[in-house]
Amino acid sequence: MLHRKFVLTSHGYLRIGVVHMHRDLLQPGDHPMGGGFWDIDYTANRLVLSGRSFDFGEPQWGVVNTLHVPQAYRSMTIVYNGDTPNHNFDVSSRLAIDYYNG
Repeated sequence: MLHRKFVLTSHGYLRIGVVHMHRDLLQPGDHPMGGGFWDIDYTANRLVLSGRSFDFGEPQWGVVNTLHVPQAYRSMTIVYNGDTPNHNFDVSSRLAIDYYNG
């Protein structure tokens, strides 16, 4: 069964897709720094990231200064909802965002 998943890489790339396993999102040379699930809140125009990857754990936002996000999400605010309120992270306001074609 396919699921909406994302992986954060050590170079700050947010890999997003609909895949079986989080590792299916990785490209050669990528080193995963956590992952989870994603959804789009169309009303609020937000990309909502949540949860954790079974294989890679919760995203380690502190390892990146700039987050590289696919161009398709340019107009959206990005938030991460962790397992507890302590783990929530307002990605758009806490990290520099760079958009790439991909």
